[in-house]
Amino acid sequence: MDFIELCMVCGLCAVMCPAYSHRLLQVPYQEVQKQIKDYLKGQDPTQAVCERSRLCNECYKCVVNICPRGLDPMRINQMLRGMLHEDGVVPRPFIPPSDPASNERIAAALLTTESEFERITTFKVKGDGRILFFPGCNIYYQPDLLLTAMDVLDSMADNWIFLPGLDHCCGNNHDSAGRLSAGGSAWEDLMATMRSAGAETVVVWCPTCAARHSRDGSSLPLISFARFIADRLGGHTEGDVPIDQVTLHEACKVAYLGLDSEAPREVLRRLSGKPVREMARHGAGTVCCGWSLHQYLPHAGEEEKQLRINEAEETGAGILATVCHGCQWILDPPMPDSAMRVVNYIRLVGEALGIEHRSRFGEMRQMGDVKAVIDAIRDELGDRFERLPFDRSQVERTVKTMIGGFYGS
Repeated sequence: MDFIELCMVCGLCAVMCPAYSHRLLQVPYQEVQKQIKDYLKGQDPTQAVCERSRLCNECYKCVVNICPRGLDPMRINQMLRGMLHEDGVVPRPFIPPSDPASNERIAAALLTTESEFERITTFKVKGDGRILFFPGCNIYYQPDLLLTAMDVLDSMADNWIFLPGLDHCCGNNHDSAGRLSAGGSAWEDLMATMRSAGAETVVVWCPTCAARHSRDGSSLPLISFARFIADRLGGHTEGDVPIDQVTLHEACKVAYLGLDSEAPREVLRRLSGKPVREMARHGAGTVCCGWSLHQYLPHAGEEEKQLRINEAEETGAGILATVCHGCQWILDPPMPDSAMRVVNYIRLVGEALGIEHRSRFGEMRQMGDVKAVIDAIRDELGDRFERLPFDRSQVERTVKTMIGGFYGS
């Protein structure tokens, strides 16, 4: 195994890890790396090894030019999660997004009308299909964002293919849960499907999907959804957004990998011709929203969130625009005493184009009570609620996931 042979136990990957700096066990970085190597060689895992497997935001910060031996610390940590799960030490229950009863599929069904659900889960070709749009799977927790994105795309192109994200996956969710073989298979299947579509351009919504394409060397002509909009937005706006009052929390993995992190800024500038107000940490120096902390160390996650909200407020902006739907989940709603509005950039684009979809996800999270949420959804869906192919325990599981923490496996 390359890690066992090549790792110098220097601890650089842990030193720079924003999540690992919050570890409960104050074990020296180098000692934790040594314990990981010992576990991979067959020794019993220590508590520090188990903790290390949890505290990873998968922000890709450790992947680029960090390890002196060229190893991928994030990939190693994913492998570690899988081994700890198989050994029964740190079980990580995982339901693939493609599963008929996955959280993503249930959330999408609960938070849409019947026609909306059909629209976001059905393969469709418009015109000659020169553009393929792939939204990824995690956006289905917030289907209003996906519906807005599809309406925006409709306003800018009439020749696109929609490849549903629940039936196809880049494999990252599998990898994150330590199912690397399944993740690799999902990736290959997605690549084969995209190639067979024959589109001239592949447009991806999810920053994680874009990062996976970059890491695994995809040869497809791929651009981000933000880039697609930035290149076509001129002349389409019907309203103004106060861009001079907007700051941006970008997708950290896009910035760290050197991908197109300027596209969202261009979108926001094009809406009114004014630049965003940059936070102190932005671009290559940006910071992750810290989703793993919210899952495993909630108090630390709230601390990181407060720091980021404070940093946004210091710009004097009233709107904090997000790119990643995961960041939107973590940062919104902001702290109780904050006047900051946290909104995904695609919603701002929609508002400028006269497109608006109700955020049932946000309304549900504001309720904060599982029973109240389910009762409200049942009242709204009426007879359709009883016809959904999910039992009560599956619905409760999904609602609990959406109300608290994050979708991380």
